[in-house]
Amino acid sequence: KVWVFLLYVPFCKRFRESFTALEQAEILTNGSVKYGIINCQGDSSLCSTFKVTEYPSIVLKNRTTFSIYQEKLNPKSIVKNALSYIPTSNINSVDDFWIDDLREGKPKAILFTQKNKIPGYWAALSRIYPPSKVQFGICNEEGLFNDYNITNTPSIVFYNHSKDYVFEGLRKIRFLKESLS
Repeated sequence: KVWVFLLYVPFCKRFRESFTALEQAEILTNGSVKYGIINCQGDSSLCSTFKVTEYPSIVLKNRTTFSIYQEKLNPKSIVKNALSYIPTSNINSVDDFWIDDLREGKPKAILFTQKNKIPGYWAALSRIYPPSKVQFGICNEEGLFNDYNITNTPSIVFYNHSKDYVFEGLRKIRFLKESLS
């Protein structure tokens, strides 16, 4: 799990602005990131582990690392930073073998893109559905786009045995989750 914490002390300036940004970020991540608020006056030992020097502060954390959010307070930026902490190990690189394997086995979800980096929303979606239920892939080899009948990128296609579904909505976690289900 990835956590985003708001660390504060009572009556600190900009608390309400920071709290509102976290609320909006929570809506955008649709359950794929956890959020919490920590009163550092009441729990100073926990706050000291994050080495925060000013309040309010936003901390991004996964199991092994953490960082203090340093950018301008913006929900979309918070989400982008938080999603970068989600591991991408459930996402495979699509190659020629996927074409043969498409109609067999587990359902598949493939993101066709010209970029090499795996987007945070795709990593988050791959963690919602275990590999035993849905295989996630990313294809950035233009030579394979024709084999999959892809004309525009980025494109997302869901494959399930003989059914193909081209996702045409906004690439937001909530909409992708609904379509994949």
